[in-house]
Amino acid sequence: MIRELVAGGQVVAKVFDGTPTQLGVEAASDAAAPLQVLRMQREKGYVVAKHGHAQMVRTTNARQKALVVISGSIDVVVCDTKGVDGDAHTLTPGQCLYLMDGGYSLTCAEDTVFYEFKNGPHADDKITL
Repeated sequence: MIRELVAGGQVVAKVFDGTPTQLGVEAASDAAAPLQVLRMQREKGYVVAKHGHAQMVRTTNARQKALVVISGSIDVVVCDTKGVDGDAHTLTPGQCLYLMDGGYSLTCAEDTVFYEFKNGPHADDKITL
């Protein structure tokens, strides 16, 4: 299941539940988004043939990221680009937050291990909302 988080009247983030709903690929991101976020569920024995991807110049003016909780939990509040708070959600193990726009704050509700993926490079671009 994908839950949409709203701030300022628009969807600024999506949460992938840790429970797969179907075999195959489920996309959280739009095909043209700077960060592609997909959840894949495959049956035993499924093979992805050896491959790579061609290098190409990509230009983007958007910053997107994804957080994946491994253990513990994170309380997240999303906000719009002006810093106005929107929806809140507690991320639990196996869940992925895909932040498409706006910003967020987070509080680790317990000792937490998580991954953060973002399109880069990120060089001193953090702004306080």
